[in-house]
Amino acid sequence: MNATADPHRIAELIRQEHRELKSMVGQLHSVCPCAQSRRDCSACETPKAAGCEQAVARILEEVFVFMVDHFRKEEMAMRQHRLDLLDRPACEGHREAHAEITEHARHLIADLSPQSVLSNVHDLAGLLDGWIGDHVADHDHRLLGLLGVEHHEPGAVARASAN
Repeated sequence: MNATADPHRIAELIRQEHRELKSMVGQLHSVCPCAQSRRDCSACETPKAAGCEQAVARILEEVFVFMVDHFRKEEMAMRQHRLDLLDRPACEGHREAHAEITEHARHLIADLSPQSVLSNVHDLAGLLDGWIGDHVADHDHRLLGLLGVEHHEPGAVARASAN
């Protein structure tokens, strides 16, 4: 994303990355068919559990790289368009939310082990659902508003107006 680009182009790139994020959530849910009915991997065979661990580790890595890059782009757009001058508290809150989400993801990566794969799936799903639901609807909606662009991701406006 070119932070100096037209705000409408920035908005479309942010929306595109949000769609990619939703795809990652789908990948995560497909890793383990047991995720909905179990809290741990004790009932799985060792080779299957090892495969799940590798898949979750790969997705965690992809999500983390994607997340850091996405947040960097948003924060660059905030700086380049001097949005702090329009609403410093909103921009500071947005950056703080990025730091919190990133730190949560770091902990998930550090805690990954064969015994915790299923709990990591649940925790990562919660993190991503919160990012898609709360963060996008609140912080990203405001960011696009400050850029002068309406935010039209499904459900985001309704969630943002409910806050």
